[in-house]
Amino acid sequence: MPVDGDPRACYALWRDGDVELKRVSYDVDRAVQRLRSSGLSEQVATGMSAFLRYTGRDPESAGRRD
Repeated sequence: MPVDGDPRACYALWRDGDVELKRVSYDVDRAVQRLRSSGLSEQVATGMSAFLRYTGRDPESAGRRD
């Protein structure tokens, strides 16, 4: 789950003592649909959906240049 504003999945590769972080895009809408159909309460599904969609940007200022 994103905590740095990048909604892609993240994993680490460890090779010969070196660590490399990798990012992978995935279908967030599909993940949200699956959350909602999983039997979780609506409150939990809504919270997790918002977290999965987190981009680190204020939606009001998206597309604006300051």
